[in-house]
Amino acid sequence: MLFSWLQVGVLVGLLYAPVTLGLIWSFRVMNYPDLTCEGTFMFSAAVSIMVLNWTGSIFLSVMLAVLSGLVAGAVTACLRVYLRVSPLLSGIITWAILYSLTIRVLGGLSNVPAREPTLFTASRWPGWGSELVVALVAVIVAWSVIVAIGASRWGQALRAFGDQPWFSVGLGYSSNMLTIIGLAIANGLVGFGGVMVAHFRQVADVNLGVGILVSGLAALVMGEAVFAARRFVHYAAAAVIGTIVYNLAIASFYFDWVPGMERVLLPSDVKMVSGLMLLWPAALIARRKGRYRLFASEW
Repeated sequence: MLFSWLQVGVLVGLLYAPVTLGLIWSFRVMNYPDLTCEGTFMFSAAVSIMVLNWTGSIFLSVMLAVLSGLVAGAVTACLRVYLRVSPLLSGIITWAILYSLTIRVLGGLSNVPAREPTLFTASRWPGWGSELVVALVAVIVAWSVIVAIGASRWGQALRAFGDQPWFSVGLGYSSNMLTIIGLAIANGLVGFGGVMVAHFRQVADVNLGVGILVSGLAALVMGEAVFAARRFVHYAAAAVIGTIVYNLAIASFYFDWVPGMERVLLPSDVKMVSGLMLLWPAALIARRKGRYRLFASEW
Protein backbone atom coordinates (compact mmCIF):
# COMPACT_ATOMS: atom_id res chain seq x y z
CA MET A 1 0.00 0.00 0.00
CA LEU A 2 2.86 2.38 0.78
CA PHE A 3 4.35 1.87 -2.67
CA SER A 4 0.98 2.47 -4.32
CA TRP A 5 0.54 5.66 -2.32
CA LEU A 6 3.93 6.93 -3.48
CA GLN A 7 3.13 6.05 -7.09
CA VAL A 8 -0.19 7.85 -7.05
CA GLY A 9 1.09 10.92 -5.21
CA VAL A 10 4.20 11.37 -7.35
CA LEU A 11 2.37 10.77 -10.63
CA VAL A 12 -0.48 13.17 -9.85
CA GLY A 13 2.03 15.72 -8.57
CA LEU A 14 3.95 15.54 -11.85
CA LEU A 15 0.74 15.89 -13.86
CA TYR A 16 -0.18 19.12 -12.10
CA ALA A 17 3.37 20.51 -11.77
CA PRO A 18 3.11 22.64 -14.97
CA VAL A 19 0.15 24.44 -13.40
CA THR A 20 2.26 25.41 -10.40
CA LEU A 21 5.03 26.55 -12.72
CA GLY A 22 2.51 28.71 -14.55
CA LEU A 23 1.29 30.26 -11.31
CA ILE A 24 4.87 31.26 -10.55
CA TRP A 25 4.79 33.60 -13.54
CA SER A 26 1.42 35.17 -12.85
CA PHE A 27 1.25 35.32 -9.05
CA ARG A 28 4.95 35.62 -8.24
CA VAL A 29 6.95 36.94 -11.18
CA MET A 30 4.25 39.26 -12.57
CA ASN A 31 2.59 39.92 -9.18
CA TYR A 32 -0.72 39.54 -11.04
CA PRO A 33 -3.68 37.73 -9.43
CA ASP A 34 -4.71 35.95 -12.62
CA LEU A 35 -7.92 33.93 -12.33
CA THR A 36 -7.78 32.78 -15.95
CA CYS A 37 -6.01 29.53 -15.12
CA GLU A 38 -9.12 27.41 -14.42
CA GLY A 39 -10.57 28.38 -17.80
CA THR A 40 -7.24 27.91 -19.54
CA PHE A 41 -6.81 24.47 -17.99
CA MET A 42 -10.13 23.09 -19.26
CA PHE A 43 -9.98 24.90 -22.62
CA SER A 44 -6.50 23.62 -23.47
CA ALA A 45 -7.53 20.13 -22.39
CA ALA A 46 -10.56 20.28 -24.70
CA VAL A 47 -8.51 21.57 -27.63
CA SER A 48 -5.92 18.86 -27.11
CA ILE A 49 -8.41 15.96 -27.04
CA MET A 50 -10.45 17.24 -29.97
CA VAL A 51 -7.35 17.84 -32.13
CA LEU A 52 -6.11 14.39 -31.14
CA ASN A 53 -9.44 12.84 -32.22
CA TRP A 54 -9.48 14.78 -35.48
CA THR A 55 -5.87 14.32 -36.58
CA GLY A 56 -4.50 11.42 -34.52
CA SER A 57 -1.33 13.46 -33.92
CA ILE A 58 -0.19 13.69 -30.31
CA PHE A 59 2.41 16.35 -31.13
CA LEU A 60 -0.10 18.57 -32.92
CA SER A 61 -2.66 18.20 -30.13
CA VAL A 62 -0.12 19.28 -27.51
CA MET A 63 1.24 22.22 -29.53
CA LEU A 64 -2.19 23.64 -30.42
CA ALA A 65 -3.40 23.23 -26.84
CA VAL A 66 -0.38 25.10 -25.47
CA LEU A 67 -0.92 27.79 -28.11
CA SER A 68 -4.52 28.15 -26.97
CA GLY A 69 -3.23 28.72 -23.44
CA LEU A 70 -0.83 31.39 -24.68
CA VAL A 71 -3.67 33.16 -26.47
CA ALA A 72 -5.91 32.97 -23.39
CA GLY A 73 -3.26 34.63 -21.26
CA ALA A 74 -2.70 37.30 -23.90
CA VAL A 75 -6.44 38.04 -23.99
CA THR A 76 -6.49 38.59 -20.22
CA ALA A 77 -3.48 40.88 -20.51
CA CYS A 78 -5.08 42.86 -23.34
CA LEU A 79 -8.20 43.39 -21.25
CA ARG A 80 -5.96 44.83 -18.56
CA VAL A 81 -3.59 47.02 -20.57
CA TYR A 82 -5.92 48.30 -23.32
CA LEU A 83 -9.37 48.34 -21.68
CA ARG A 84 -8.09 49.10 -18.16
CA VAL A 85 -10.04 46.24 -16.63
CA SER A 86 -8.89 45.34 -13.11
CA PRO A 87 -6.57 42.32 -12.77
CA LEU A 88 -9.18 40.20 -10.97
CA LEU A 89 -12.02 41.10 -13.32
CA SER A 90 -9.91 40.57 -16.45
CA GLY A 91 -9.24 36.97 -15.43
CA ILE A 92 -12.89 36.36 -14.56
CA ILE A 93 -14.04 37.69 -17.94
CA THR A 94 -11.60 35.49 -19.84
CA TRP A 95 -12.56 32.48 -17.73
CA ALA A 96 -16.24 33.01 -18.58
CA ILE A 97 -15.43 33.25 -22.29
CA LEU A 98 -13.28 30.13 -22.16
CA TYR A 99 -16.03 28.16 -20.42
CA SER A 100 -18.41 28.76 -23.31
CA LEU A 101 -15.68 28.18 -25.88
CA THR A 102 -14.82 24.87 -24.23
CA ILE A 103 -18.38 23.62 -24.66
CA ARG A 104 -18.31 24.74 -28.31
CA VAL A 105 -15.00 22.95 -28.90
CA LEU A 106 -16.47 19.80 -27.36
CA GLY A 107 -19.39 19.99 -29.78
CA GLY A 108 -21.95 21.05 -27.19
CA LEU A 109 -21.10 18.16 -24.86
CA SER A 110 -19.82 18.36 -21.30
CA ASN A 111 -17.10 15.76 -21.92
CA VAL A 112 -15.52 13.94 -24.85
CA PRO A 113 -13.30 10.83 -24.53
CA ALA A 114 -10.07 10.41 -26.46
CA ARG A 115 -10.48 8.03 -29.39
CA GLU A 116 -6.79 7.92 -30.31
CA PRO A 117 -3.71 6.82 -28.32
CA THR A 118 -2.80 9.61 -25.95
CA LEU A 119 0.52 10.85 -24.68
CA PHE A 120 0.44 8.17 -21.97
CA THR A 121 -1.12 5.25 -23.84
CA ALA A 122 1.06 5.46 -26.96
CA SER A 123 4.02 3.92 -25.13
CA ARG A 124 5.21 0.48 -26.19
CA TRP A 125 5.52 -0.62 -22.56
CA PRO A 126 2.26 0.39 -20.82
CA GLY A 127 1.92 0.58 -17.08
CA TRP A 128 2.84 2.75 -14.12
CA GLY A 129 6.47 2.90 -15.17
CA SER A 130 5.77 4.42 -18.57
CA GLU A 131 3.28 6.92 -17.15
CA LEU A 132 5.78 8.13 -14.58
CA VAL A 133 8.52 8.42 -17.21
CA VAL A 134 6.30 10.36 -19.61
CA ALA A 135 5.09 12.69 -16.84
CA LEU A 136 8.65 13.22 -15.58
CA VAL A 137 9.98 14.02 -19.05
CA ALA A 138 7.10 16.45 -19.65
CA VAL A 139 7.77 18.23 -16.35
CA ILE A 140 11.50 18.44 -17.09
CA VAL A 141 10.68 20.04 -20.43
CA ALA A 142 8.31 22.56 -18.79
CA TRP A 143 10.82 23.28 -16.03
CA SER A 144 13.64 23.76 -18.56
CA VAL A 145 11.51 26.17 -20.57
CA ILE A 146 10.60 28.31 -17.57
CA VAL A 147 14.20 28.38 -16.35
CA ALA A 148 15.47 29.32 -19.82
CA ILE A 149 12.92 32.12 -20.07
CA GLY A 150 13.76 33.34 -16.59
CA ALA A 151 17.46 33.53 -17.46
CA SER A 152 16.85 35.37 -20.75
CA ARG A 153 16.88 39.13 -21.15
CA TRP A 154 13.11 39.34 -21.42
CA GLY A 155 12.72 37.00 -18.48
CA GLN A 156 14.87 39.21 -16.27
CA ALA A 157 12.85 42.22 -17.40
CA LEU A 158 9.64 40.39 -16.46
CA ARG A 159 11.01 39.54 -13.03
CA ALA A 160 12.03 43.16 -12.47
CA PHE A 161 8.65 44.35 -13.75
CA GLY A 162 6.79 42.30 -11.16
CA ASP A 163 8.82 43.80 -8.29
CA GLN A 164 9.39 47.34 -9.56
CA PRO A 165 7.48 48.18 -12.77
CA TRP A 166 9.16 51.56 -13.15
CA PHE A 167 12.59 49.92 -13.34
CA SER A 168 11.78 47.84 -16.43
CA VAL A 169 10.04 50.80 -18.06
CA GLY A 170 13.11 52.90 -17.35
CA LEU A 171 15.22 50.36 -19.22
CA GLY A 172 13.11 50.88 -22.32
CA TYR A 173 10.68 47.96 -22.04
CA SER A 174 6.97 48.42 -22.71
CA SER A 175 4.86 47.70 -19.65
CA ASN A 176 1.98 46.61 -21.87
CA MET A 177 4.14 44.16 -23.80
CA LEU A 178 5.67 42.76 -20.61
CA THR A 179 2.20 42.14 -19.16
CA ILE A 180 1.04 40.37 -22.32
CA ILE A 181 4.16 38.20 -22.57
CA GLY A 182 4.14 37.31 -18.87
CA LEU A 183 0.50 36.24 -18.71
CA ALA A 184 0.81 34.38 -22.01
CA ILE A 185 3.73 32.36 -20.62
CA ALA A 186 1.84 31.64 -17.40
CA ASN A 187 -1.30 30.40 -19.14
CA GLY A 188 0.71 28.46 -21.70
CA LEU A 189 2.20 26.43 -18.85
CA VAL A 190 -1.22 26.00 -17.24
CA GLY A 191 -2.56 24.84 -20.60
CA PHE A 192 0.24 22.31 -20.82
CA GLY A 193 -0.85 20.97 -17.43
CA GLY A 194 -4.39 20.64 -18.77
CA VAL A 195 -3.04 18.65 -21.71
CA MET A 196 -1.21 16.24 -19.41
CA VAL A 197 -4.23 15.63 -17.18
CA ALA A 198 -6.60 15.21 -20.14
CA HIS A 199 -4.26 12.77 -21.89
CA PHE A 200 -3.80 10.80 -18.67
CA ARG A 201 -7.54 10.61 -17.98
CA GLN A 202 -8.23 10.10 -21.71
CA VAL A 203 -11.12 12.57 -21.58
CA ALA A 204 -11.75 16.32 -21.85
CA ASP A 205 -14.34 17.60 -19.39
CA VAL A 206 -15.80 21.07 -18.98
CA ASN A 207 -15.33 20.79 -15.19
CA LEU A 208 -11.75 19.60 -15.42
CA GLY A 209 -10.30 22.86 -14.11
CA VAL A 210 -12.58 23.32 -11.09
CA GLY A 211 -10.44 24.00 -8.00
CA ILE A 212 -7.16 23.99 -9.93
CA LEU A 213 -6.30 27.51 -8.77
CA VAL A 214 -6.63 26.69 -5.08
CA SER A 215 -4.64 23.45 -5.30
CA GLY A 216 -1.97 25.09 -7.46
CA LEU A 217 -1.48 27.97 -5.03
CA ALA A 218 -1.44 25.52 -2.11
CA ALA A 219 1.31 23.52 -3.80
CA LEU A 220 3.24 26.72 -4.56
CA VAL A 221 3.07 27.90 -0.95
CA MET A 222 4.14 24.49 0.30
CA GLY A 223 7.13 24.48 -2.02
CA GLU A 224 8.12 27.94 -0.81
CA ALA A 225 7.91 26.88 2.82
CA VAL A 226 9.81 23.62 2.50
CA PHE A 227 12.67 24.93 0.35
CA ALA A 228 14.52 28.21 0.91
CA ALA A 229 15.21 29.28 -2.67
CA ARG A 230 17.56 32.15 -3.42
CA ARG A 231 17.74 31.62 -7.18
CA PHE A 232 14.96 31.33 -9.72
CA VAL A 233 16.10 27.91 -10.95
CA HIS A 234 15.82 26.54 -7.41
CA TYR A 235 12.48 28.28 -6.91
CA ALA A 236 11.06 26.55 -9.99
CA ALA A 237 12.34 23.18 -8.76
CA ALA A 238 10.85 23.84 -5.31
CA ALA A 239 7.46 24.50 -6.94
CA VAL A 240 7.56 21.10 -8.64
CA ILE A 241 8.58 19.33 -5.45
CA GLY A 242 5.94 21.25 -3.50
CA THR A 243 3.28 20.02 -5.94
CA ILE A 244 4.40 16.43 -5.40
CA VAL A 245 4.43 16.83 -1.61
CA TYR A 246 0.98 18.40 -1.66
CA ASN A 247 -0.48 15.61 -3.78
CA LEU A 248 1.18 12.96 -1.62
CA ALA A 249 -0.61 14.48 1.36
CA ILE A 250 -3.91 14.57 -0.52
CA ALA A 251 -3.47 11.00 -1.77
CA SER A 252 -3.00 9.76 1.79
CA PHE A 253 -6.71 10.36 2.46
CA TYR A 254 -7.77 7.97 -0.29
CA PHE A 255 -5.96 4.97 1.19
CA ASP A 256 -7.39 2.81 3.96
CA TRP A 257 -4.29 2.69 6.17
CA VAL A 258 -6.00 1.14 9.20
CA PRO A 259 -9.30 -0.77 9.52
CA GLY A 260 -12.23 1.55 10.13
CA MET A 261 -10.35 4.66 8.99
CA GLU A 262 -13.16 5.52 6.57
CA ARG A 263 -15.45 6.03 9.57
CA VAL A 264 -13.23 8.78 10.95
CA LEU A 265 -12.04 10.53 7.78
CA LEU A 266 -14.53 11.04 4.97
CA PRO A 267 -13.47 11.78 1.38
CA SER A 268 -15.17 15.14 1.74
CA ASP A 269 -12.72 16.06 4.54
CA VAL A 270 -9.82 16.31 2.11
CA LYS A 271 -10.34 20.03 1.45
CA MET A 272 -10.61 20.85 5.13
CA VAL A 273 -7.49 18.90 6.01
CA SER A 274 -5.56 20.39 3.09
CA GLY A 275 -6.44 23.86 4.37
CA LEU A 276 -5.26 22.97 7.86
CA MET A 277 -2.14 21.41 6.38
CA LEU A 278 -1.21 24.75 4.82
CA LEU A 279 -1.22 26.59 8.14
CA TRP A 280 2.28 25.52 9.06
CA PRO A 281 3.97 26.67 5.83
CA ALA A 282 2.07 29.96 6.03
CA ALA A 283 3.29 30.44 9.60
CA LEU A 284 6.83 29.47 8.61
CA ILE A 285 6.91 32.01 5.77
CA ALA A 286 5.50 34.71 8.04
CA ARG A 287 8.23 34.11 10.64
CA ARG A 288 11.11 33.92 8.16
CA LYS A 289 10.23 36.28 5.35
CA GLY A 290 13.79 37.20 4.49
CA ARG A 291 14.86 33.61 4.10
CA TYR A 292 11.94 32.11 2.27
CA ARG A 293 10.86 34.91 -0.08
CA LEU A 294 12.35 35.32 -3.54
CA PHE A 295 9.78 37.75 -4.91
CA ALA A 296 8.14 40.85 -3.46
CA SER A 297 4.65 39.58 -4.35
CA GLU A 298 1.93 39.67 -1.74
CA TRP A 299 -0.14 36.94 -3.43
